[in-house]
Amino acid sequence: MMSQPTPTQQRALFFLLVVGLAVALFFPVGGFRFLNWDDNIYLQDNPHLREVFTAASLEWAFTANLTHFDKTAEYWSPLTLLTRLADAHFFGISPGAMHITSVVLHTLNACLLALALHAFTGAWRRSCVVALLFLVHPQNIEPVLWLSARKDVVAATFFFLTLLAYARYARQPGRGRYAVLLLAFIAALMAKPMAVSVPILLLLLDFWPLRRWQDRATNLRLLAEKVPLFILAGLAAGLAVLAQADVGAMGSYPLPARIANALYATATYVRRAVWPSDLCVFYPHTDGALSVGLIASCVAALLVITFLAWRARPLAMVGWLWFLAGLAPVIGLVQVGRQAMADRYFYTTGIGLFIAAVWLGAEWVKSRALQRAIATAAVVALAVVAHFQVQYWRDSGAAFQRAIAVTERNFMAHGNLGTFYFLQGELDRAKTHFMESLAIDPFQFTAWNNLGAVEAKLNRPAAAIHAYQRAVILDAKSTTAHFILGRLLVNNGRIDEAVPYLQRAAELAPHWPEPKKLLAELGR
Repeated sequence: MMSQPTPTQQRALFFLLVVGLAVALFFPVGGFRFLNWDDNIYLQDNPHLREVFTAASLEWAFTANLTHFDKTAEYWSPLTLLTRLADAHFFGISPGAMHITSVVLHTLNACLLALALHAFTGAWRRSCVVALLFLVHPQNIEPVLWLSARKDVVAATFFFLTLLAYARYARQPGRGRYAVLLLAFIAALMAKPMAVSVPILLLLLDFWPLRRWQDRATNLRLLAEKVPLFILAGLAAGLAVLAQADVGAMGSYPLPARIANALYATATYVRRAVWPSDLCVFYPHTDGALSVGLIASCVAALLVITFLAWRARPLAMVGWLWFLAGLAPVIGLVQVGRQAMADRYFYTTGIGLFIAAVWLGAEWVKSRALQRAIATAAVVALAVVAHFQVQYWRDSGAAFQRAIAVTERNFMAHGNLGTFYFLQGELDRAKTHFMESLAIDPFQFTAWNNLGAVEAKLNRPAAAIHAYQRAVILDAKSTTAHFILGRLLVNNGRIDEAVPYLQRAAELAPHWPEPKKLLAELGR
């Protein structure tokens, strides 16, 4: 008779399973390319990544968007930037290598999640099932394969280390263990400020499974020990808002539209947790276009889930509140960007739903064999869907074609697909998508600027001049657009019209010689 594997052997077998699944799911990514949405700014054309580990590049990593605004970095996220510098140091600015690094981090995260849940609950098999769902869920493909979303994966690594540190501290509180907890939490915030919800999640874990909630005095002590964490979270949130305001990413949708979109997005995340369909790189904001009936149905669904979780078990309510609390900073009540939702926001928030489903399922289904069959079927089904989802991230063409196919009025997808075709030399197809993008939203500097470039390549100077004129109205600080417009006007004999644009370009970039050189040639 074979003996049962020891706990160490069980862990080793699980880690091998995680690695095997990750390899099977992500094996093509070594040949994937950068996307033309943010990857070009943060990675492909980032001059700091060409310096590798110099004093200047390290200063950039730790001070960008802390002491000064820097468009080559998102938020203040030094640990994420250090992983990019490490990629550039060891592999060069290679999209394939960077994708593999992200997959390795995602694989590590699945292992850390299983260890963290086991540290809190003592239930190894259930913890492993949650970690496998996390590993293969299709909504978790975006943060792994969109290289600009590396911050979500890195932040999750330190989030899980924070959970492990807290489990250790909760068993035997002490200053040293609390210091480790603080350091892990600070590291998570230094990767991405979405970790601001961690203090609330720790209070939920105090309730279940730690059962630290007792009398009033004890509960106040539990809250008091989280105060330093709340202060750090508040500071990180403030820095994030300032950084996004600097880059012009703060949205301006009316409050009713933001509330409606938040309700719809929350319900959609839950639906896609169970039935992950119509996933893509960018979901345009609904901007008040949702019907009253649809919003009412979303509210009803969320209330029903809340009621059922409250009636079921404490663990179900904790899992549901984990999901809601984790989603709160990015649900869009304070709008950043123009997306309605994003799959990457599900990365750590969805774990709450997985916990509730796995623990309730294990309590309702008593047969161990049936439990294994259901868990295996769920993991395999999600992995199959994720396999197809992975293919949409191979390049900008695939990603944005997918977005156009599964969403409506997606100005961002049309614009970026136009850029993809432009770089491929397919100018007519590029122009078609730029026009589609502007038909949806005519107030886009980038789309007008890119349309001008296409028209110039097609030798249609009048159309190119018109597009660039619209572009500089929308962005009065674009040096390049002002200079190109001025040069186009000069080439078409419209000297007097060209001079103000060239002068503006020279004013915006006093150290750039080209505008001054052209003005000198014109005797101006």
